[in-house]
Amino acid sequence: MIYVLLISIGISIVTYLFVEENYELNNIKKISISLVILIGSSVLVSRLYYLYDRSYYFISLLLIIFLLVLCSIKDIKDKEVCLKYIGCTIVIGCILLLLNPNITLVDSLLGIVLGGLLLILSKITRGSIGIGDAIVIGTIGFVLGYFVAIIIFFVALVISAIYSLYLLVIKRKSKNTKIPFIPFLLLAMCIMFLF
Repeated sequence: MIYVLLISIGISIVTYLFVEENYELNNIKKISISLVILIGSSVLVSRLYYLYDRSYYFISLLLIIFLLVLCSIKDIKDKEVCLKYIGCTIVIGCILLLLNPNITLVDSLLGIVLGGLLLILSKITRGSIGIGDAIVIGTIGFVLGYFVAIIIFFVALVISAIYSLYLLVIKRKSKNTKIPFIPFLLLAMCIMFLF
C-alpha cells in the first residue's frame, strides 16, 4: 500500500510543479488543485493497484492517467495539447508494449488507427473534434489498446454531451461554446476503472 501512496504523492507533486511553473494562480487555488489531484489519484491508483497489482498494465494505466492529468490542465487553461507530453508517453509506451503481455501490437496499431480516424473526422467537421483530442485518443489506444480507447472515448462523449446540455439549458451558453474534451477523457477513464 505504501507503493500506491508514493505514486499518488508523486503524481500530485509533479502536477503541482507543472501548475506552479505554467500558470499564475493564487496559493489557495494551487493548494486546492493539488488536494483534489492527491485525493483523486490516491483513490484511482489504489483501485488500479487492487485490480492489476504491479504489472506492466498497471504502469501503462498510470502513464495514461498522468498524461491525461497534465493534458487536462493544459486543455482547460490554454485550449491546446502539449505534444511533448504525447511524445514522452509514446516513447515510454513503446517500451511497455514490448514488456506488457496484455496489449498486442495489433491492439496498439488499431489504437493509432482510431486516432487517425478521429483526425480525419476533425478535418471533415472543421475542428468540432480537436486535432489534439484525436492525438490523445490515439495515444491512449496505442498504450492501452483500441478497445479501451473506444470505451473511454464513448464514455467521454456521453459525459461531455450531458455537460453541454447543462451549459445550454442552465447556463444559457451558445451552442458554439467550445469546451475542452480531454478532462472528459480523464473522467471517463476514472469512471471506467473505479466502477
